[in-house]
Amino acid sequence: MTQRGRDAGAALGDDPSGAVTTLATRVRQLVCESPDDAVVTTPVGAMRLVDYLPTRTFELTVSPDAPTYPPA
Repeated sequence: MTQRGRDAGAALGDDPSGAVTTLATRVRQLVCESPDDAVVTTPVGAMRLVDYLPTRTFELTVSPDAPTYPPA
């Protein structure tokens, strides 16, 4: 897990803030363009995007031990 964190940090390049801003913009656009019934695959099964986003946001907000994983 530690190495995965280091690799993710290195992948941000020389401008981590800019890289995160670019990524956030791309994700926001993708979410806005996706239908509510779009299905995402998670480690525990498939969920509709409209159901996944609020539950994942809540989990990351309230739980310091929330699991993280790369998108499928």
